[in-house]
Amino acid sequence: NSQNLIGMIIWIGIVFVSVLIHEFGHALTAVCFRQKAEIQIVALGGLTSYDGPKLSFWKQFIIVFNGPLAGMGLVLLSMLLLQLPILGFAHKIFYVVMIANLFWSLVNLLPVLPLDGGQLLRIALEGFFGVKGFRASLLIGAILSTLVSFYFFIFPNFLIGAIFFLFAF
Repeated sequence: NSQNLIGMIIWIGIVFVSVLIHEFGHALTAVCFRQKAEIQIVALGGLTSYDGPKLSFWKQFIIVFNGPLAGMGLVLLSMLLLQLPILGFAHKIFYVVMIANLFWSLVNLLPVLPLDGGQLLRIALEGFFGVKGFRASLLIGAILSTLVSFYFFIFPNFLIGAIFFLFAF
């Protein structure tokens, strides 16, 4: 949707900053729990890993949840900035930041591994049911991901369908 080279560069910047803020949400929370955090920017997003003393399930849950929460913080910041009397081009950028982060934060909360929603489901079920909960989270995520994949294959958006098919696999 960028329509030209400048638009593509702006999109790259928006995606990079959005992914970085999302991963900072995970990393800063992990650091608050005395973990050593590391952020990697990888294809289709980022990855935050952390190492340190073993964490309780609720602390793991908070670390994972704070990534999408940071993205929603960008949504709110963009909404506030859109209320200011700013020039047209900047207005468009903040609007795209808002929409992109709202969309990605919500999609990322789907209970499908490796998305954050899948991690949250895994942590919750594993915390309550142990290994059986972990297996259940894999099964739930695979079924939901397969259904989402089929939806996008039927209503043609093959890239998204293929991505969710890989998640199901």
